[in-house]
Amino acid sequence: MRKFSIIFLVSIVLLIVCDRSLGYLFDYFYKHTKTGQTGGKINYYLSLPQTPEWVIMGNSRALYQIIPDSFARPTYNLCHAGMHQIFQTGLLTQMEKEGKMPPLILLHIEPDEFMGEQFNRDIQNLKYYHSKNEWITRELNMLSSYEKVKFLFACYRYNGRVISLMKNYIQTMRSPVASNGYMAIEPTATDSATTMYSLQQKHPIVAETINEQQWSYLNEFIGRCQKNGTQVICFTSPIYSYHHKSSSGAQELESRLQNMGVPYINYLKKNIPSLKQKASLWKDRHHLNHAGAQFESSVLADDVDDILRQPQ
Repeated sequence: MRKFSIIFLVSIVLLIVCDRSLGYLFDYFYKHTKTGQTGGKINYYLSLPQTPEWVIMGNSRALYQIIPDSFARPTYNLCHAGMHQIFQTGLLTQMEKEGKMPPLILLHIEPDEFMGEQFNRDIQNLKYYHSKNEWITRELNMLSSYEKVKFLFACYRYNGRVISLMKNYIQTMRSPVASNGYMAIEPTATDSATTMYSLQQKHPIVAETINEQQWSYLNEFIGRCQKNGTQVICFTSPIYSYHHKSSSGAQELESRLQNMGVPYINYLKKNIPSLKQKASLWKDRHHLNHAGAQFESSVLADDVDDILRQPQ
């Protein structure tokens, strides 16, 4: 029994030492990574010696479609593909903590995201900041009753991300990183066919009532921006062959933004003529290729300028 106890204790100690050592090593790689969407892009933005005047935040429909060079002010595209509002708000809290809040944020929102049931697991993409950022830590711990226990292990923050972390670290070390954050989808000869095919895909029916938890993340985002003197302009990118029918939930969302003094540019309602029924400018129904992105970026830049010219 005594021998078993010694072996057990030694095993626990070795496990802890191994976990802490690997965690320290992965932390080192993470801190020195400046590329990729598993933290490198965030590191790059936070390391900029001068915070851009305008920052674009949102999902892939802004990452691949909004070109920073289209705007009159120095602009950075801090969008991440597939990320919802909980991620954007978590990222904003870290920007606030590190003094990297810009004067203006262009926030891409998807109206459907604020209706019906959502799972909000996107916050896991900010696991590095667990125990370093109070808001992110709280949201991560709320994912399950075992989450706090999992984070006792230093390596848990890199669960499923070690390969991409190493790849991005090596890429950062091999070549200097200089980027405005935009990722272009270059046009191809098959874009029109792919776009038309994507129209055949079934789309889920979305509830029309506001999900208050989802709204709370957007409300938190706007509130923190206002506290820091950062202006927010929300926008929604167009969808190919989209027949606009404003649901009661979408109307409620727009009304809430208006009550908070947040301008909202909705290209689902306001058509961009250059993009309408031109499948060659799209990668699929929801995403523009680079040729199409130039049109949307130009129109958005003009619309933002019009908003800023209005008396406050």
